Amino acid sequence: MDYDEYEDRDLLDKAELHDATLLETGVLGKMVEDFLTGDIGSFVLNKIDEETQAAIQELIICDPTDHKSIQEHQNTIRVVNSIKNWLAEAIEAGILATNALSNK
Repeated sequence: MDYDEYEDRDLLDKAELHDATLLETGVLGKMVEDFLTGDIGSFVLNKIDEETQAAIQELIICDPTDHKSIQEHQNTIRVVNSIKNWLAEAIEAGILATNALSNK
């Protein structure tokens, strides 16, 4: 086997690895989407919205000089919205990966 054959095999291995990664990403995205449309996922999304709204209401009524309280409520909003964003990003990555595989 000469050098060119090694290079071709290396490129093939990289392509297979890339396709496997795309497939895994696509499957994960679909799993997250299925989770969110199920009962538990709906519960989680509702809790995220409830926690966000509760923290916003607390921000509205808290003492504007109580920096610690403001920071706690802002952090609650940031954390629960991060979770929602991570789930959305997983779905979007899955869709993009699936599209990339189907366009090959």
